[in-house]
Amino acid sequence: MGGIAGFTSAEIEKNNIITSMIGKIIHRGPSAQEYYTDNDVAMGQCSLDTNNQLFKKDNLAIVFDGNLYNKEQLQPLLSSQAAMGDEEAIIAAYEKWGSEAPKYLRGNFSFAIWDNDKKVLFGARDHFGVKPFYYHMGEDAFIFASEIKSILAYPGFSKEFNADVVSLYLTFSFNPHEETFFKGIFCLGPGQCFTLSSEGLSINKYFVMDFTVEDSNMEETVELIDQTVRDAVAASISGKEKIGVFLSSGVDSSYITSIAMPSKTFTVGYDEKRYDETEYAKRLSDSLGIPNATCIVNKEEYLASVPEILYHLDEPISDPATIALYFGMKSAQNEVDVVFTGEGADEFFGGYPIYQDRFKGSFYSFVPFSIRRAISKTVSRMPSFYGSSFLIRRGMQVDEWYIGVGWVFTEDEKPEVLKLGGIPVKEITSSIYSGFIGASELNKMLAIDTTLYLTKNFLVNVDKMSAMFSMDARSPFTDIKVFDVARKLEDSAKINKETTKVYLREAAKKSLPIEIYKKRKLGFPVPIRDWLKEDLFYNEIKEVFNSSIAHELFDNKKIISLLDNHKNNKEDNYKKIWNIYILLKWHHSVFTNETVQPG
Repeated sequence: MGGIAGFTSAEIEKNNIITSMIGKIIHRGPSAQEYYTDNDVAMGQCSLDTNNQLFKKDNLAIVFDGNLYNKEQLQPLLSSQAAMGDEEAIIAAYEKWGSEAPKYLRGNFSFAIWDNDKKVLFGARDHFGVKPFYYHMGEDAFIFASEIKSILAYPGFSKEFNADVVSLYLTFSFNPHEETFFKGIFCLGPGQCFTLSSEGLSINKYFVMDFTVEDSNMEETVELIDQTVRDAVAASISGKEKIGVFLSSGVDSSYITSIAMPSKTFTVGYDEKRYDETEYAKRLSDSLGIPNATCIVNKEEYLASVPEILYHLDEPISDPATIALYFGMKSAQNEVDVVFTGEGADEFFGGYPIYQDRFKGSFYSFVPFSIRRAISKTVSRMPSFYGSSFLIRRGMQVDEWYIGVGWVFTEDEKPEVLKLGGIPVKEITSSIYSGFIGASELNKMLAIDTTLYLTKNFLVNVDKMSAMFSMDARSPFTDIKVFDVARKLEDSAKINKETTKVYLREAAKKSLPIEIYKKRKLGFPVPIRDWLKEDLFYNEIKEVFNSSIAHELFDNKKIISLLDNHKNNKEDNYKKIWNIYILLKWHHSVFTNETVQPG
């Protein structure tokens, strides 16, 4: 774990500026800070490793955040006789392959290389966006950093609320757009690289996600999955690091635990039994002889943590599991050096129950699509009833209805509460679907969830929640070699009528007790649905809903009605309420109050 920041500018006094920028993200790497400045550029990095130094070679300098897993394999290609560090290997790759260098890298990374001879700044972000990279292209300076708050520290930068993405946020629960909630600040996409020269800024894709389905033997493929996941876990462990795993009750983190055999596992639970996963996690840890640390969170702690979490997220994300991650990382802070998570398995191997939608009412598949289409249009104009969403979906092509695994407000619902217009959801999803025209329905869904929910939600949560506690988090399933196996699987190797992640579960079966590898997905269940009906949450949220920014953005009567109807058990509105609350609370902390500081 570390952080990077920098800028190109003719500004004479660069040292104080870059020091201030790194100071804003010092939590990402409080053990060491290094800087590089010349007449054209200033760059800095902070690291958890006291031995980590900013690497320079001749006319080149690099700032780097992440972990490179294939240094040894690159050595002969780079004609190197000696072992190389991560930064040295990337510099050597850049010297040999130029802007093609990221194609040869395996790992999680974001970096920027300054070529002082050519006056070129080059950078890249890993294949699936494990490591963050934000940037602003101004008239007088190009500014970049691991976190937005570092860019905001640049002198003269005027932060402005980007209301254009509010509508998208209400649908997705996060911002799926390349431009952030701050006007003029963008997020470099996963698998992208950039070049800044006298000709301007150019951004290109060095990695394009695709599916090339191959016929396979089940036994051989399951063995390949197992070996590849084991290799990814091994590659993620370096030196004498003390490893922990953030363990839920599901197969993904359990599988990682059984392979990594960490010194400790960490689980978050709640007093309410139906939302509690700790019993399953402790049972697995006990069976493997691994200590398990359980953190039981009450509603007061949960609500009180929101301002600090929003400060570190930089942008609002209303996924309730974000706060579970916060408490999980907090409990691991002084116990281990690195914590593993299970992110990526669901999106690569087909882990969400909605992917099994085609198996529901299988008789309906025999009805001609033209008739299903007519039924879908008719039902969509009727009041909602049990089974109506199924009838609507089954009369549509997947790219017409599927926008991801965790949507909140529909396009029809948003105008009822939101006073603003915004970017249509179709603008986001159609650009993804257009790259998978010949793919199966399932693989199109996986592409949406990998591109949007994995990159923009889940991996952001892992990065920011671990960084705030100066923890290094790694997600072995996001290894490019794991995806390269998953992308070749037939649909039947991912889902069937009975279960999800079919072949992955078979691979995990080699290491896990039957009740774990067969267990259905819970995610990180949180009792918010119930807590919102209690005075503690209700009164806090109602106060925020009555704030001036709430009146500016929303129809006040409508959002108060959402809250009251939920409290009175008339409607189940918890996702919508929490979605709006997090946005307003974030806006207040960033643009109004600004009293929250790093914890």
